[in-house]
Amino acid sequence: MSTATVSTNATWTSETSTFAWTAENEYVVIPGLSGDLTGAYLDLTIGGACRIDIVDTDDHVKTGGWNGYGRFGSAGSKTQDLEFMASGSSCDISKVKEVHIASTSASGSITIENVSYFYPVVPKFNSNGVATINLKSLVASDGLSFDPSTGVVTCDGTSGRLSLEFLSSGVNLTNLKRYDVTISGTDNIIWRSVMNSQGTGVLAYYGSRWGGNLTDAERAKAIAVNEFFWESKSTEEIGNVAEGNRTFTITSITLTADKMSVEDAHDVPIATLPHYTVAADGTVSQGSAISTSYGSAVDSPLGDGSDNNDEYIDISEYDELRIYTSKFDNTYPRVFFFNADPIVEGTSSTKGATVYLNDDIFSYNSTENYYYATITAIKGICNGLAKVIGVKKNSYSAPAITVSKIQVYKANPTYDFILSGQYSSATDVSAVTSSTTATAIDCSGLSGNDATITTGNPNCIFVAKSGVLANTNNVIVSGNCAQLALTDLKPFNAPFEFTATAAPTYNRTFTADKTTTVCLPFALTEEEASSLGTFYEFNSVDGSTMNFTSVATPAANTAYLVVPTATSITLSQGNKSIAATPASLATTKSDIEFIGTLEATTIPASGAEYSYFAYNNGELVKIVTNAATLPAFRAYFKVPTSVVSGARIAARFIGGSVTGINEVSKAQNFLNPDRKYIENGKIVIVKNGKKFNAAGAQIK
Repeated sequence: MSTATVSTNATWTSETSTFAWTAENEYVVIPGLSGDLTGAYLDLTIGGACRIDIVDTDDHVKTGGWNGYGRFGSAGSKTQDLEFMASGSSCDISKVKEVHIASTSASGSITIENVSYFYPVVPKFNSNGVATINLKSLVASDGLSFDPSTGVVTCDGTSGRLSLEFLSSGVNLTNLKRYDVTISGTDNIIWRSVMNSQGTGVLAYYGSRWGGNLTDAERAKAIAVNEFFWESKSTEEIGNVAEGNRTFTITSITLTADKMSVEDAHDVPIATLPHYTVAADGTVSQGSAISTSYGSAVDSPLGDGSDNNDEYIDISEYDELRIYTSKFDNTYPRVFFFNADPIVEGTSSTKGATVYLNDDIFSYNSTENYYYATITAIKGICNGLAKVIGVKKNSYSAPAITVSKIQVYKANPTYDFILSGQYSSATDVSAVTSSTTATAIDCSGLSGNDATITTGNPNCIFVAKSGVLANTNNVIVSGNCAQLALTDLKPFNAPFEFTATAAPTYNRTFTADKTTTVCLPFALTEEEASSLGTFYEFNSVDGSTMNFTSVATPAANTAYLVVPTATSITLSQGNKSIAATPASLATTKSDIEFIGTLEATTIPASGAEYSYFAYNNGELVKIVTNAATLPAFRAYFKVPTSVVSGARIAARFIGGSVTGINEVSKAQNFLNPDRKYIENGKIVIVKNGKKFNAAGAQIK
């Protein structure tokens, strides 16, 4: 900064590193900071408020602002991403003329020290999972010099170190498969490749090869990589290089990560499941992916074709095995299953159960063109096991088969979709974003920074690693959700227990004094419950009268009647435990079930065996003719018809009034308080059991 220049009403004193001004918007020019600053970060220590301005060669100016865009309101050490700051403006970061430190008041002064800029490694992976590192990020030291414009490294013959500068917070590289440095000029320097993640050693390799694959154990430790460097194995290694061979050129540095994949958790490619191998002594270990050869004219579309049980995929947790192929008339593929448990030493070459696709356990889906067998049926012929060895055509002389894919199906998986690999905006995630029914997305295998992934269901939760998703709501990291936001009527499901660290939000409008039902995935404090009104739990049954008792602290995943005194619930408690959604949300007393909903639920029409009731607009109504749809976060009654006296049942609040029922003979959506429906082509509105037309006249 000794050669810094200033604007008209400003001064720069290099001896004290002081910038002073007598007008707003005055500035000091940072010397030498110009040209292509793509990826550059500015580091400085200031003694008070100021801002950063960028001016390009066409005199377009990006003035610093708040929220990370180059305005600092306090003293201290500051870092500014210049490319991020210029993004979205007319200022071209690739042709910068000047970078200013500007005043934000009419007069004053601050100290400016330790001004520097650097190019940290922030990998931007393309759709193929490859990130090319800017060579400006490479720093030479300990006897090396480096020219980023030419890529030439010069050795002084004693030692050497080349470092990549990452952000101090680190970058998540748990999906990094390999790194490669392409060099020319010499290949006999022995280097040590080192990667550290917040002080934890990820890898440390010796060798003359400038690159390599990362093991699964190394990838698991690369949570926040902040250091990656190459150094000579010893001072002699570079010294032994011939005098004329003490320079070499780095052409490129690339990082290759797993490509991003999106899987529907209901239909999972079988080849992506864990693959196990069995040794001759019966020892089982997880091996590499099982071989696949999908396509036309194949013999073994899955497995190695040996028909032996020395490898298998366990599919026991799924519901169906599906083999996508055309229907056969003469020849049928065979499916081999492993049916020995426990494994006995020396039995690894013993064939397991063999089933043909025309066997009794397989059926054909002519709409989607696949053969399928239930896991229950497979277990029935495999000693209770469901372990696939492979799929193969009938015999060597049989015609070839065409198999497009082999998948396993699960009706109710823990997650709706599974996202993994390095995030790329080029990957098609439309199946996820368009889904209105997805309630849980597994992003724990996804890497990257600040990706935004949403669905058509605002209540969907996302399980991810720290820093990967930029979503504000419903992201669970290490068992904690910073902000749980629930929208009324939309589906919700918690696959496991987690903690909402801030008070959740649940927006629903209630009508004062109109009895309704509530079922929430978290417990309420006494203060939160009383902010709405009085909650009643299903207590007992007297004949055809259901008795309810008031409760101060309603529990999670439990159905309640509520008599509101307010129009909304105020949730004020943070660190609220969100229980895993149970298989049943029913409270049962004397064969009557009070059943909560966390998703839109179809209630059958009352029949000979059961009658169904729900509250609508403060009234207990019976579902008579057609099925009804009850939205999420409500509850309904399932009552044995034998209990109902004269088609009537009542709900009694202990110490309070008894509410009878009104029969409703049409399907209800329970969203319209006036219960509108179409009858004989005309609108009918039901109020307190009476019918009215659209004009308000009562229908006799």
